[in-house]
Amino acid sequence: MGTLFKAKRADGKGWQEGYVVKGFADSVLMCSEQISGEHTDRGQKVGFFNRVIPETVSQFTGKQIEGINLFKGDKIKSFHFRARQSNHFLEHVILWSDEYSCWMASSDGTTEIKNGNVFLYIFLKNAIEPKIIGNIHDDGK
Repeated sequence: MGTLFKAKRADGKGWQEGYVVKGFADSVLMCSEQISGEHTDRGQKVGFFNRVIPETVSQFTGKQIEGINLFKGDKIKSFHFRARQSNHFLEHVILWSDEYSCWMASSDGTTEIKNGNVFLYIFLKNAIEPKIIGNIHDDGK
């Protein structure tokens, strides 16, 4: 089984989860089923393939929240670990850390270990009512 990704469709019809396939020239295609072999679009209809915006391709973390796959760049909102009664929410972005070779929940857009930035598995174990609220590639959000 290959690595699962999601990306924004070039036709503006939202996000697609699937497997990345290199298209003709600089295009990137995504299909919902894993296939083998090469595929070139050359401007033709591409069947169950969809062109995607290359900059939005985001890798699956292997984790889910409420049954929804969690990808790099996803934004998560949750109650603060110690302040549920005060309705104090925190927002984190999922990032990959080359330094630690793991996924992180980042509150400041970096993967440095400091207040607010934690390893994803620790975050998910301790987060109270986490919800995916978007992605860094969503327009204006």
